Amino acid sequence: MTVNYLAKAKTDLRAIADGDGIDWEAAGEKVVPVSMIDEDGQTVFTAQITMNVRGVFIHKLKPDGHGPECIRNIINKSLRIWY
Repeated sequence: MTVNYLAKAKTDLRAIADGDGIDWEAAGEKVVPVSMIDEDGQTVFTAQITMNVRGVFIHKLKPDGHGPECIRNIINKSLRIWY
């Protein structure tokens, strides 16, 4: 994970992990951009989370149709480790 601290956070934050432009169908390293935004709309933190997605992982996500939600949970767990 690569992080950039842009400003001091003075309010509650909202984290946004945007995996929409990522090809989750192919195995390999995926870099997921994450932004943390304060209540005033200012981005105070950005991160690039690198995930190694394997074919088995992709296969387990697809049958129930909850792939993006599962990936979002993994990213959230990664962010909790940092904070």
